[in-house]
Amino acid sequence: MLNSLKNNFNALSNLQKAGLAAILVAVYGGVLALTITSSRPTYGVLYSKLSLEDASAIKTKLQERNISFKLESDRRGETIQIPADQVPGTRLDLAGMDLPKDHADVGNEIFDKTTCDITEPVQKINKRRAIEGELSRTIKGLTGVKDARVHIAMPVKAVASKPAEDGKAAVTIHMLKGYQLNVKQVIGIKYIVASSVERLTPKKVIILDSKGNILNTPHKDPSLAY
Repeated sequence: MLNSLKNNFNALSNLQKAGLAAILVAVYGGVLALTITSSRPTYGVLYSKLSLEDASAIKTKLQERNISFKLESDRRGETIQIPADQVPGTRLDLAGMDLPKDHADVGNEIFDKTTCDITEPVQKINKRRAIEGELSRTIKGLTGVKDARVHIAMPVKAVASKPAEDGKAAVTIHMLKGYQLNVKQVIGIKYIVASSVERLTPKKVIILDSKGNILNTPHKDPSLAY
């Protein structure tokens, strides 16, 4: 068979040989490019619309952890992307460090699909749902988490007949068999939920397991109560 291929190749004119060589080079180059591209990690947005200060602080933390990242800037602020499979865990780690400090747009992409004549009450409901949904997706990205539900009671402004009320939140987490959250993860969840809602403090966030047990209790770790 090899001799047959060799004879067929030798029977070609110089122009035909050059054309065949060009085709082989192009095919090899395409395969090589595909291999390189497929080996690169898929990036996901860690945070967008960041201030320069937050972007700089987060970049430092990513470098300390040897996490590759991409940084982009536009008129809305800084956007940081990291490998998509590391987004949920990294968000929780950063939240435990109170980062970002000036980020209140988590989940607000829901408003990109709303109409301009939407009422204020519906706007508020959409905002709450967007925050709850984004937080649930982030928590479900943790290893061992089967499902997560976040329920938020938004803060209420004071009126003449009623005092102001701070926000509250409850997080219910269902783990896969054989997995459980450690103290660091519980603290991270508590802080990322609190930092996503105005006037919601970490001590107002309750984290429950699938059996209704409260995970962030002071008898397990004093820091969990605050």
